[in-house]
Amino acid sequence: MPGDRSPRALRLAATGGVVVLVRLLLWATRLARTRAVLDRLATLRLPVVPEPPPSTVARVSRVARWVPGASCLTRALSARLLLAWSGTEAVVCFGARRDRGRLVAHAWVEVAGEALDPSASDYQRLRATGPGDG
Repeated sequence: MPGDRSPRALRLAATGGVVVLVRLLLWATRLARTRAVLDRLATLRLPVVPEPPPSTVARVSRVARWVPGASCLTRALSARLLLAWSGTEAVVCFGARRDRGRLVAHAWVEVAGEALDPSASDYQRLRATGPGDG
């Protein structure tokens, strides 16, 4: 309904804005600069209704399908920012695996050492980065 300000509608709008922002930052600048901007934004404390972290990650994945070029890195960075706003510290992890002789990379989010992406176990974890890491 028009003017609906339910927590679900607000979460969806915020998620869409964040995914588009992250995608544009990754397109326009280096990863280090993108992360610096997102780290600054993560310090904002917004009036967010708490929800389980897997719900946030699932919503980011659903919204990202509508954003051209939104990669696993876009999704992971977006989820990390939204989780930070709800008071949950998350880290972005990077991994790789071989697929038919090719190296395939992936990024995902972990909370308290738990991967929130079921495909993360298919990759050899290379690095995890949190707030302020370069």
